[in-house]
Amino acid sequence: MKKMSQRQIRVAEVVRQSVAGALGQKQTHNPLIDGIITVSEVWISPDLRHAKVYFGCLTSLSEYSYKDVEKALNEESWAFQKEIASKGTSKYSPKLRFIYDDSIEKAEKIDASIKKVSSEF
Repeated sequence: MKKMSQRQIRVAEVVRQSVAGALGQKQTHNPLIDGIITVSEVWISPDLRHAKVYFGCLTSLSEYSYKDVEKALNEESWAFQKEIASKGTSKYSPKLRFIYDDSIEKAEKIDASIKKVSSEF
């Protein structure tokens, strides 16, 4: 991905804080989203109209998959967009697209593999 400009970085931080705040205050209408969800990163398009919000789940989802949570977040994106628009940081509120970030799981697998190899020596 191309490096973001300073303006994109500022808007991305506002989006990240707004979405994380709304998730922390449980301002959504879907009970599936009420789990512990973290916003790991936000990428904003150069025209500031689209945002990819990468999220992770800190709780294990036994009944649902991460795709279900992703779908629920994307269905509730209007509520987050409304929250961002109320901040009034720019002329437009970016259209949000939520994407599951599995980097935490990958890091745990790598860590487990390293521990396994180091215990063999």
